[in-house]
Amino acid sequence: MEKEYWDKFYKQEMFKDVLPPSQFAAFTAGMLSTKEVLVIDYGCGTGRDSIFLANYVEKVIAVDQVNSISDNLIDCNDKLTFCYPKELEKKVKKYRNKGLTSIIYARFFLHALDESEQDLFLDFCNKLLFQGELLFFEFRTTEDEALEKETKKHYRRYQSLRHLCLALKEKGFDVVYSIEGKGYAVYKKDDAIVARVVAQKI
Repeated sequence: MEKEYWDKFYKQEMFKDVLPPSQFAAFTAGMLSTKEVLVIDYGCGTGRDSIFLANYVEKVIAVDQVNSISDNLIDCNDKLTFCYPKELEKKVKKYRNKGLTSIIYARFFLHALDESEQDLFLDFCNKLLFQGELLFFEFRTTEDEALEKETKKHYRRYQSLRHLCLALKEKGFDVVYSIEGKGYAVYKKDDAIVARVVAQKI
């Protein structure tokens, strides 16, 4: 993952204020059947989706390796906390002891990983979640690779929806919802072709 690129990216002036949530965050909130949930927003970026989801669940852990984003979370309510990846397991254990069900939410994170990093991440998801708990993923697919982008060129690994679903199955997850297309992640002129996947740990 390009840590230096993302550190510089999130220090831009446009991110000084909290931005509106993504369309995927609204989709995820609509899929939740209870508020007794711990959302783990992995690769949280500016924290905009973490802040939004904190209105719908008991607790949100915003996780990122880039330390420049934490200032955006300081003034939020006590439902939201920020941590680095190495701290996550300890934090999750704390809230599990309060009886919360965990979900892992990762928007535009998978395509920032190379294949070996993704393999390790899915192993980590399997380790972190209990049976019946959910993953929510949104990522750019191979169909999006040739399309014009709003942001500067940087590393993106485009993969097919089918590839990701097979990888999840191998890691012990059942895909309960999936869709691919335009209109799900519009940013200015960039109407990305993305896939959304909801998977349950078996």
